Amino acid sequence: MGLKEEFSNKIQEKELSIQKLESDITNIKQGNVRAECDCDLITSNIEELMKKVFVLEDDGNDIKIDLARHLQLIAHAEEDINVLRTNDTALHQEDQSLQEMDATLQEEDQALHAIDASLQVKSMKSSICGYTYRWETDGVIKYDGSNGHAGTVYTEVNEVGSVLDGSTGIYTAGADGVYEVTGSGECASNSVERLDLHVAVTTLDGLGDWSNWFMTSSSHEQCGATRFVNMKKGDTIQLSFSRNGSTAEWHMIWHLYWCITLY
Repeated sequence: MGLKEEFSNKIQEKELSIQKLESDITNIKQGNVRAECDCDLITSNIEELMKKVFVLEDDGNDIKIDLARHLQLIAHAEEDINVLRTNDTALHQEDQSLQEMDATLQEEDQALHAIDASLQVKSMKSSICGYTYRWETDGVIKYDGSNGHAGTVYTEVNEVGSVLDGSTGIYTAGADGVYEVTGSGECASNSVERLDLHVAVTTLDGLGDWSNWFMTSSSHEQCGATRFVNMKKGDTIQLSFSRNGSTAEWHMIWHLYWCITLY
C-alpha cells in the first residue's frame, strides 16, 4: 500500500468516526434515549462527544495537511526521478558517443601505425652487387667463381632482407619498391655476332614476368646500362649472357659489376 492510500484510509476512518458521533448526538437530541437517563449525564456526554468531534476534526485536518505535504514531497521525488532518468539517458548517449570516438581513434591509430610502418619500409635501403672477373657462356651469370674466374657478392647496405645468391645469380627483392639495376664492364668481341646481356624478372604471381635487353655490344669497348624495375617483395631478377651463336674465342665481358639498389 502506498503512502497516499494509507493517508486516504486514515481520513476515511476519521470521517466515519465523526459521522458516528454526530449521529449519536442527533439521537440524543431527538430524545431517542430512555426517559430515565440523567439529563446532566447526557449533557456531559454530549460535551465529551463534542470535544472528541473537535479533536477528530483537528486530527483530520492535520492528516490532510500531512497528506498534502507528503503528496508534494512525492511530486518533488517524481520530478527528481525524471531528472535522474533524463541524466541517465544523456550519460548513456554520451558513453555511446565516447565508445564510438574511441573506436574511431583506434582505427586512426591503426592507420597511422600502418602509414608509419609503410614509411619505415620506404625509408629502408638496400644495395647489393655481384662481381665476376670474366663471363663468356650462355645462361644466367653467376658470381661465385664457379666458371673458374673470380667472383663475389658484396652488400653495401641491406635493411629490407634482399638476397643475391651468387651460386644461382638470382636476386630476390626484400620489399616492395622501385629498384635501380645497373651493370658495367668491358665488353670484348672479335665476332660479327654481338653479345647480349638480358635482364629477366619473375614475379610471385607470374603475371609480371618479362625479359629484355640490358646491354649489347659487337666490339671491344666499355659497356654499361641502367634501368629501373618495379618489384614486389619476393619477386626475382637475374642477368643472362648470350653469345648469339658466336664461336669466336673473344666473345665475353670482363670485370662485370651488377648492382641492384633500393633507395
